[in-house]
Amino acid sequence: MTFQQYLMLFLLIMMALAFPYYIRANVKTRLRKCNEKNDIEGSLKILDGRLYSYLFGKYAVLWGKIQLFMATNDMERLAETLNAVIDGRFSKKEKNQAISTTFFFFVDAQDKEMWEKQLKFLKDSAKAEEYEFDRAMFRMLVDHSATEDDVEIIKEKLDALKNVKGNHSSQIGIMEYMLGVHYSDNGNKHEAKRYLRDARLHLKDTPYHSKIKKML
Repeated sequence: MTFQQYLMLFLLIMMALAFPYYIRANVKTRLRKCNEKNDIEGSLKILDGRLYSYLFGKYAVLWGKIQLFMATNDMERLAETLNAVIDGRFSKKEKNQAISTTFFFFVDAQDKEMWEKQLKFLKDSAKAEEYEFDRAMFRMLVDHSATEDDVEIIKEKLDALKNVKGNHSSQIGIMEYMLGVHYSDNGNKHEAKRYLRDARLHLKDTPYHSKIKKML
């Protein structure tokens, strides 16, 4: 085999190895652009396509939908997708990620059937500190029985997240919103406004922005 033939074979092998990465990057870019344009149907078309499932797996499809429905506050389809994760043959780690990430939304929506199902799973699978955080959230937003310990749990989590690199605006905003609701329920208008104003900034371009605006 000549040098040119070896070179051609090498190039063909490299192209074959690089092609799947190119396809994956292309599909992710298309999905990101649809999400940025709030093209819900376009995003769903990509996620429901055979290619996305083949490249990234079934859980990635459902996880993509979960993120999409959280961003649009589509609680009906969010519940449907989360149930598919809970009832599906996925790892405990994957189920825990989906349940803990969506827990706030069902608690805030007062969806008893869903948050009871989530708490039951988290009690057996989540780390102790994660479960305590979710319980504190529940007491703060559902039965309004949050203690000072619960408030400290949320504040500690909030302070820690502010020091983590990356864009965590939505998570920060949600915790600020929770604290704002708590202080509003307990008649502390000054602290309620302080946290809700910060939450409104961090939750800009989400359904919670207008909700918080009405509360202020």
